Amino acid sequence: PTIVVGSGTNTSTVGEVEAFRADGTPRFVFRVPRRHHTWLGVFSSPAIGDVTGNGQPDIVFGSWDHDVYALTPAGRLVQGFPYNAADTVWSSPALYRLPGARADDIYIGEDASGLDGCRGGWIEDLRVVPGRGPVPRWRHCEPETIWSSPAIGVLNTTGRAAVVVGTGYGYGTPFPAGANRLHPYYADNGTRVPGWPVATAGATSASPAIGSLPPGGPPAVVEASRLGSSATQVAAWTGTGHRLWSRTVSGTGPWGGRRGKSVAPDVQ
Repeated sequence: PTIVVGSGTNTSTVGEVEAFRADGTPRFVFRVPRRHHTWLGVFSSPAIGDVTGNGQPDIVFGSWDHDVYALTPAGRLVQGFPYNAADTVWSSPALYRLPGARADDIYIGEDASGLDGCRGGWIEDLRVVPGRGPVPRWRHCEPETIWSSPAIGVLNTTGRAAVVVGTGYGYGTPFPAGANRLHPYYADNGTRVPGWPVATAGATSASPAIGSLPPGGPPAVVEASRLGSSATQVAAWTGTGHRLWSRTVSGTGPWGGRRGKSVAPDVQ
């Protein structure tokens, strides 16, 4: 087994992804560059899956240098990477293999400051094409950055997997309306799931969770969002977008204020 972590902050002089063996000895270090007017680091949590279809695990992550990376188990770039997202990447990727596909697709959120007229954020599906590298299959522009990491699961009787994602805090207060939404799209073609998006209490950068509520029951989505300047609201919705319940907890997360980030929920 291998442990993979990213590093870097707004005061860092080094941004990198490091891999360790199970006993803690270093396996490799992969350093990312700094782009002009960006911080140096990897805020995105690395995900592991086979994105090339060759049967070996790849390490996928985004970076503040505007790129999405995929590394081999030895820490070398997968052919065709990095993929230029044209703005900073805070979101962690979700990897999912669609029925009949040869490899995992990469679902990830990104900032957007003008690419193709988008000012806010992208949620995007990337597929690695042999000889070409990562190619967008679909993407959606929302009027707020997408720092939330997508969750993938079946929400309704169609049996189709959905990609569920929140937004971010990139545009500050007053937040645009698009910040207060939870967005699900079908993973296979990017169309919106009926009954969604739903409104949240405030800006939503936490990562959603998908599970059965109650245990053994129908699919549900749980998400946390900013409620005012000193609280967080945790809420649950059915797979058709009907709100089941909401609860208020104190604190907006470790960042507080304008860039407060709600703690991500989990469903077990």
